[in-house]
Amino acid sequence: MRLVKWVDTFLLTVTLVSVQTFANQTLATTKLKQHLDTPYSQMTIGQSLSTDQQIIRKLKPSTVIASQINSVFTNFQTYVENKVYSISYPLGWFLTRSCSELAYITNLKMAIRGGGIITQNFIKTDVQIISEKIQTTFTENLSYSEENGERLVKKEKINVDGKNGMRMWYSGRETETMITLLPYKDNNTACITTFYTRNNSNYIPIFEKIHSSFKVLS
Repeated sequence: MRLVKWVDTFLLTVTLVSVQTFANQTLATTKLKQHLDTPYSQMTIGQSLSTDQQIIRKLKPSTVIASQINSVFTNFQTYVENKVYSISYPLGWFLTRSCSELAYITNLKMAIRGGGIITQNFIKTDVQIISEKIQTTFTENLSYSEENGERLVKKEKINVDGKNGMRMWYSGRETETMITLLPYKDNNTACITTFYTRNNSNYIPIFEKIHSSFKVLS
């Protein structure tokens, strides 16, 4: 199954858009891509840091950025999906459970039945268990992204919860994406994907903390 088929279809619209769009969205994987039906091209993000600059700034955060994220970074809560996984996210953010293998973490509350708006400051992290091996997911992700003009800015090997995985940063015309792939039970893959705009580049350390908090439960 292909992991990342979301950038063309995942949109944080500057104009009024129902949050229901995001409530109905599934994780950016090939099996779920058909449900991501909001075009991203309507959003205007203006001048902001490129993904390359974001990563450099994330590695060497300024005092200003450190101050901005300090309260969010230090106050986390943990969600537990019984016998599946646990993951932590900032206190005051929201987790919407779709099923035992799919959940969304957002900085703004997602409406259950429409009503409400979203802005370019909307941040969304999808947490999903994918029914395929991690190497298959990784290879298909790279292939698809190249075909669709998405630029791989950085990739690195990571170790989360004692498991060796991969983390990647992508830059699109209108959105930035951070993906963490980890081996899961029975040759499956845990995928954590954060979608954000360049306006939210100072939250990169928060995204990394969310991704690295993932734990497999038995």
